[in-house]
Amino acid sequence: MTWAWAERRSAVRYALELTVSCGLFEGGRMLPAKPGKTRNLSRRGILFTSEQQYEAGSGVWMSITWPATRDDAEVELSILGHTVRSDPDGTALVIDRYTFHSSGSPAL
Repeated sequence: MTWAWAERRSAVRYALELTVSCGLFEGGRMLPAKPGKTRNLSRRGILFTSEQQYEAGSGVWMSITWPATRDDAEVELSILGHTVRSDPDGTALVIDRYTFHSSGSPAL
């Protein structure tokens, strides 16, 4: 018997290592940031590593300085999501909301 493994992800993942700031999002508040790095990302999720451990189901906020500029201003990607797993390879985050904005303009 042979097994054909089908990709179950619903979106293509891109291997990008970007610096992030992230923290727990609880009770409508963003708790203090910890540094981290993305391992890969898609339009629906991010695999990242961080100094902080996150349990599955945790609400997480994240800010990523995007590798592009707009009108000579840095572009930030702000994300609210929830974790689906966390292991030695990293934490998998499902993106619930996101927005791109220029540095200095309001985020989420």
